[in-house]
Amino acid sequence: MRWREIEANCRETNEHYRELLVMSRVREALFSILYPSNCVRDSGQHLDLFAGAGTVGIEALSRGMGKATFVDFSPTCTQTIRDNLETLGLTERG
Repeated sequence: MRWREIEANCRETNEHYRELLVMSRVREALFSILYPSNCVRDSGQHLDLFAGAGTVGIEALSRGMGKATFVDFSPTCTQTIRDNLETLGLTERG
């Protein structure tokens, strides 16, 4: 699933693209830490609080995490997460 494009603009911000670049680096760092501990596995579960577009949770699912729970207060963001999960065929795991 690497390099699939998903909708990421669920927040009204002018710094959207800068946030995406930073988040990409943060996600890489996060999963570099998690892999050696064997947390990312089929039986694992990911909790994505303040999920935004769900990119961290979706990344966890694409890297082999069993399930992910997404939480965000914005109806726009929760709909974006649903759409992204559907686009990627991950609805049952997210």
